[in-house]
This record gives sequence, structure tokens and C-alpha cells, in this order.
Amino acid sequence: MPATMSLLGLYNWDNSILDGLIVPDGVDKTALINNLLRECAELEIIYPQPDALKFFVGEWSRERLPVWEKLEATLKFEYDPISNYDRKEEWTDEGSGSSETLTAGYNSAGADVPEAKSSANSRGRRTGRSYGNIGVTTTQQMIEQERKISDFDVDHVIIQEFKKTFCLLIY
Repeated sequence: MPATMSLLGLYNWDNSILDGLIVPDGVDKTALINNLLRECAELEIIYPQPDALKFFVGEWSRERLPVWEKLEATLKFEYDPISNYDRKEEWTDEGSGSSETLTAGYNSAGADVPEAKSSANSRGRRTGRSYGNIGVTTTQQMIEQERKISDFDVDHVIIQEFKKTFCLLIY
């Protein structure tokens, strides 16, 4: 049976093999590497030559960085987790100046009709906001989805991608 090399074994021999790993600004690189070594400790590495692995890890992470940055940014969205409807509107009402209107009783005609003048020179701005649950999704379903979101971890995504890319997943 041929000898195999694990990520942890290679790292113990050359601890610079993961120096080229590029991670989003919000990710703790040291913690990620420590967790990566723990999760991949016994898995056989595809590139057992340190310089090759270092190069490929750097290139791979450079390619994946934009995806990881977008995933990491989704953790910072501000929203109300139990509200799925939020609309803001702004209106401007503009009057036309002064106008004259005739006001009369039901059976009035001719000269008996009184005349009224009104001035409608008003310009107003109104704003409105509608928000809440529109009823398509229940509040309980939104809470359940929020729990799934809170369980999301960018580090875990990176580690899983590393495993699939650089490790033989034969147990």
C-alpha cells in the first residue's frame, strides 16, 4: 500500500503551505486555518508537494474570493426577520393656485346660485411606509428561516470547498 500524506502531516512539515490562502476581510484567517487543519487532519491531500499545494491554494482562493466576499456580506444585511414586506413612498401634492367654484343647492338654478371663491395654493409633501407580513409566509416560517441563516458560517463553506478541491474524500 502506498504512503499517503495528510494536510496536517504536510503542514507539520511545512507550516507555510496555507500562507497564500486569501479570505474575506471579515474572516479570521488563523481560526479558519486551525479549523481547516482539524477537519482535514486525516484526509489525504491531492498535492503532497508543499510548493505545489501552496501555489494551488493561493490561486484557488483568489478565484473563490469574490464568492466568499458576497456570502460574508450577506451576514451584515439589516432587516426585520419576521417582516417580509417593506415599502416606502413619497408623494408631492401641488395645488394649482386659486380657483372659483359654484356651490348650489339641489334645485337651484339661474341667478339664485351663490358663488364661492376658494384658494388652493397648497404644496404638501407626504411620506408613507407600509411594512409587516403580507401573509404569504407565516411568521413561524420566517423564524424558521432565520434560524437557518443564523447557522450559516462562511468559514464552514470555505472548509467544505477546500476539502472537495484538495482532499481525497475516501474514508
